[in-house]
Amino acid sequence: MATLVERRRFMQALAAASAVPAAAAPQAAASDPSPEEATPVTTVLHDLGGPTTPSYFSERDLATLTRLSDLLMPPMDGKPGALDAEVPQFLDFYVAQSPQERRDVYRAGLETLHNRALTQFGKTFAKLSDSEADKLIAPPLAVPWTLSAPADPLAAFLREAKKDVMNATKNAYVYVTTQGRTRSRQRSSSLYWYTIE
Repeated sequence: MATLVERRRFMQALAAASAVPAAAAPQAAASDPSPEEATPVTTVLHDLGGPTTPSYFSERDLATLTRLSDLLMPPMDGKPGALDAEVPQFLDFYVAQSPQERRDVYRAGLETLHNRALTQFGKTFAKLSDSEADKLIAPPLAVPWTLSAPADPLAAFLREAKKDVMNATKNAYVYVTTQGRTRSRQRSSSLYWYTIE
């Protein structure tokens, strides 16, 4: 007999539980705004902000870094380069926040590039042609990689700058969004179904 009473109470509780959400649904729907009533949120990308002024590097150093960034990571195969990703402006901020050792490497490297360009070609590094700039940066970049930094300050700088320019470019919004479009096109083209004949 006790089981029959327990079964009745269970069935009553089950019926009541299913009726409660149905009764509460009109009240919840009345209080929630519909998707048409929601106000749109506007977003502003940092990449689309105004032009920046150098905060750490001098104008000359930033011009040298800009030219070097363009040489190390130019746009290719439809992918944006370092200048498209505004890497020199980012590195200006990044190096300013870095430890003193990194700042010293950048200062010495940019100064060495500038001085060698003036000595060899009689103009600043920022104004060198691709072939002239290659004569300055190719030999230090050809030094085999070791765990310790190269003794030559220019080689040590170029090693760090190359890594930083590549990482900053590949992690920039403009590069990532371009990569996403390229990958989705590749993915969709590889999933094409051919008809069976």
